[in-house]
Amino acid sequence: SRSVLFLMKRGDVTLVTGMAQGHFPVVIDDEGVSRLRSSPDAGTQVQTPGPTVAARDTLVGKMLDLAVTSITRSRKSIDEKKK
Repeated sequence: SRSVLFLMKRGDVTLVTGMAQGHFPVVIDDEGVSRLRSSPDAGTQVQTPGPTVAARDTLVGKMLDLAVTSITRSRKSIDEKKK
């Protein structure tokens, strides 16, 4: 099955970030559109106060191409803040 994964490197090992929290299966809806859903193994999401928005809140239900655009924008924003 197809999925969007958030990956991180720890030494020589590549891991899914946050285990199932970084796993978003791609499903085809009734109209034939690819959309992201939450991992069935992600468990309950704990809401945190503040301006940060969890990836799951942003990505679940989003069309795949829009999700990729959103992820790319977020990554660029994070990288810019590190400079």
